[in-house]
Amino acid sequence: MKKIVILAIIVAAGCTLYHLFTKNESATFNFDQYDSLKRSDNSFYLLIEKNGCSDCNELNNSLPVDKSIHRVDLNNEKMMESWSQFISEQEIKYVPSLFLVKNNGVEKLEGEGNANVLLMNYQKQNKESR
Repeated sequence: MKKIVILAIIVAAGCTLYHLFTKNESATFNFDQYDSLKRSDNSFYLLIEKNGCSDCNELNNSLPVDKSIHRVDLNNEKMMESWSQFISEQEIKYVPSLFLVKNNGVEKLEGEGNANVLLMNYQKQNKESR
């Protein structure tokens, strides 16, 4: 009985730690959601990335888990297709790419493809908007 209780405590602690230290990857931000949110009065960040990209992983781990940062993983072919016009219009050449969307406009943060530069510009942008 003692072993079962100890095992249950270990499993519960592991689950709690897992949820505390992992980002919400389950929800994918699709283009229709982006388009709808863009037309609202809300401002938000849009992170374009690919799973397996080292700079993408570094930036993703450095950015706060925040509802105002929407992540788009372009590894999925359907996601790539639905975002193709945005990719073309914004002239995305490298991932990660980070955008500030506000007042129905899109501003590309400098540092495309470089996690450190993007993070620095994200932090700078956040200080200015406060």
